Amino acid sequence: MMKRLSIFATLLISFGAHANSACEGQTNSDLTSCAQADFDQKDQELNRIYNELLKKLPPPQRQKFIETQRAWIRYKENYCQQAFNATAPGSEASIDKLSCLASTTASRTNEIHYLDSSTGTDSFRRSLTVMANLYEGGDTTKVISRLEKYTPGENDSDWTKYVNLNCSMTATKLKEEHDVCTARLNFYKNW
Repeated sequence: MMKRLSIFATLLISFGAHANSACEGQTNSDLTSCAQADFDQKDQELNRIYNELLKKLPPPQRQKFIETQRAWIRYKENYCQQAFNATAPGSEASIDKLSCLASTTASRTNEIHYLDSSTGTDSFRRSLTVMANLYEGGDTTKVISRLEKYTPGENDSDWTKYVNLNCSMTATKLKEEHDVCTARLNFYKNW
């Protein structure tokens, strides 16, 4: 059941998730340069919106936001290093790492937008409704429960720390339930 949910979810949001820039290079060097430029652009955008939100937050939330960001950076670096290690010493290893950095950074940017404005989770909400209608008789709480329990890399202490800190922030700032936050982050992690 979880496999069918994940395949469906992947197909449902993959079109929007990969609608960014397409690298049209023919050599590994061209593709690496393009992947680096894509990551750099996403990283600049993340830094911009991170600093904007940081200025808006009251001091106690600001400190928690900084701590959450540091936990996310540790997670991102280790997670994407694993992507590199999985294909090293292959010539595509650096492309895989840069692609991982770009997609993970884009996800964090979306999460910060959500923290700032409580918008930007439309694809999750739509997918949640569709999965509930297809597999759970319309019961979104069952899908949330499955997504919450399905923790990719559940033994990844960096991911767990980031999720807990981030969900604590969304609970405080947006009154989001921890299980919904965890399910949402797990949903977006690899899809």
